[in-house]
Amino acid sequence: MKKKKAKKISRHHIIPKSRGGKSGLENIAKTTKKPHQYYHALFSNKKPEEIVEYLVNDFWNGQWDYVRDAYRRNNK
Repeated sequence: MKKKKAKKISRHHIIPKSRGGKSGLENIAKTTKKPHQYYHALFSNKKPEEIVEYLVNDFWNGQWDYVRDAYRRNNK
């Protein structure tokens, strides 16, 4: 039986260090290498609020009210 390779954990800075983010635990998300690479391929070095703005404007055709209302409905 083949032994499964353990996936290497990658530390992702929620607020990028280059954009003023710190290295404390509150700013670190642990993930594996592939999702971390995909994240940066999609969102580059954006801060979370810039990602939301990017998604609303470029993917959701500016439909912020609909997105906000859907979020509120699902998080009551």
